Amino acid sequence: MKLASFNFRHRERFLYEYDFGDLWQHEIRLEKRLPLDPKKKYPICICGSRSSPEEDCGGPIAFMALESHYSLPYMADIIWRVIEGEFSRDDCWEELQAFTYWLRVHHFDRRSVNRRLQQYAVGNEEWRW
Repeated sequence: MKLASFNFRHRERFLYEYDFGDLWQHEIRLEKRLPLDPKKKYPICICGSRSSPEEDCGGPIAFMALESHYSLPYMADIIWRVIEGEFSRDDCWEELQAFTYWLRVHHFDRRSVNRRLQQYAVGNEEWRW
């Protein structure tokens, strides 16, 4: 079903729920209706915030618990213990890998999102990864 069939008004908001099991909800606002530009491929993202959560992370509440767990003081403590030799890098490699995601969780990369949307638009299955 196309969004146009809902006849949303300018600046009207609606709730989009992704993954009914985990209850991810996105508030979307209609900013403006523009004529299609034949030089562009659609869909296209014009803005956003934060990185997307990892698939099947358990929904918003579990995501917030993980974000709290991977706080900067916690990460600094683990890294300090590796530096001091209390832990080897191999002992906590998976956790160190997880840190890279949590250090960038507030970053939003619109260009990357649009590259994936373009892959989706042309039927390239790599958009999923």
